[in-house]
Amino acid sequence: MTKRQSDSFDSFDAWVLEAKRLRALADEAEAEFMEFLKAGEDLEVHRLKGYATFGDLLHGEDICKSHRYDAFKKCLARTDIETIRKVGVKQTHKALLPIPEGVPSRQDPSVRADEAVLRDLVEFRVRNHTTPSVQQSEAIRRKHWEPPPRERAPATPDAVRILQLEAENKRLLKENKALKRELERLKAARPVAGRKPPREQRI
Repeated sequence: MTKRQSDSFDSFDAWVLEAKRLRALADEAEAEFMEFLKAGEDLEVHRLKGYATFGDLLHGEDICKSHRYDAFKKCLARTDIETIRKVGVKQTHKALLPIPEGVPSRQDPSVRADEAVLRDLVEFRVRNHTTPSVQQSEAIRRKHWEPPPRERAPATPDAVRILQLEAENKRLLKENKALKRELERLKAARPVAGRKPPREQRI
């Protein structure tokens, strides 16, 4: 922090507000960066230097990880850039993409879950003067949608045998450790070859 920044806060609340503002700016800058990349891909700039794909350009020029850009494009397919700027790329990705399109909200079945999530994320931004964290975004998603619990597959004979062998292996490892400790104890207690026993032990 520069001297100018550190001298400009006369209260805790003022510092917190500035921290929130900078955090929101960082998320907005990431969205702007991704939007710039998308414009470059649309213009096929990777062809200007002979790259086969835009992802190859991102890797070859060390611009960003392809999976980050791919996540942004998936978000953009589900909502608009203005919402992503307000919420954040990572936050939109974590909150929105797991939700199947068209499913109703758990909280309000008259509203689509993805629309309800985006609405609450934007409201969070307005109410808290900053973007939500990834954890907060996921909590908002769970309020409106959660994946159904996975059904446990019936145990096959092979699966049962694997569990039995794993348990047996764990038991043998534990037993082996105990035997090693006993062996070390016996070795330590054994007289060294050539060394006379203490006088009181001589016959």
